[in-house]
Amino acid sequence: MKKLALLITLLVFSQVITFAQTEPQKLQEFSLDIQGRGLGTTYRWGQKESLWSVGIKFNTLFEDNEGFGNTDNKNLNIGIYLGREWRKSLTERLTFRYGLGVGYEYGDYRTDIINLPNPDLTAYEYSESSVLATGTLGIMYNISEKFFIGIEARPNLGFSFQRDNLSSNNKTTHIRSIPIGLNFGLKF
Repeated sequence: MKKLALLITLLVFSQVITFAQTEPQKLQEFSLDIQGRGLGTTYRWGQKESLWSVGIKFNTLFEDNEGFGNTDNKNLNIGIYLGREWRKSLTERLTFRYGLGVGYEYGDYRTDIINLPNPDLTAYEYSESSVLATGTLGIMYNISEKFFIGIEARPNLGFSFQRDNLSSNNKTTHIRSIPIGLNFGLKF
């Protein structure tokens, strides 16, 4: 009876060890993303070679132009993204990243016009909502076990719905862009 109990214990223990060795490695990452004038954060979770991601992006612009008529521009843009990312190791520290996702962006834009001959036109305002299909193509360099730096292109394609204060027409446009950015991240 003792031999049977020992045999069953060894079989169970060996199965647990085998399962633990074959279970995919879990991974979580948090990164700071810089694209042009925009800043964002991305949280990724999943297995080492296949992760889900959710990201938020902010973009602001405040500038004074002293060209024709003097203008002050104030822009605020915010976006949220959800996607799936896959990875292929190129070397021990270098990883190729690619993926697909969806996103939503909202922008609010205002241009104050100063010293124009037409005093009725003092500001141009419009808001924009965009629905996007996004991609990810990039390279990630693991500085250490916990820190990485990366460069990526995020091609996107979608529709933008605009509304302004000068006309009653709403515009729908197709948008395409390939913003390129840097990420600095932490693995935990």
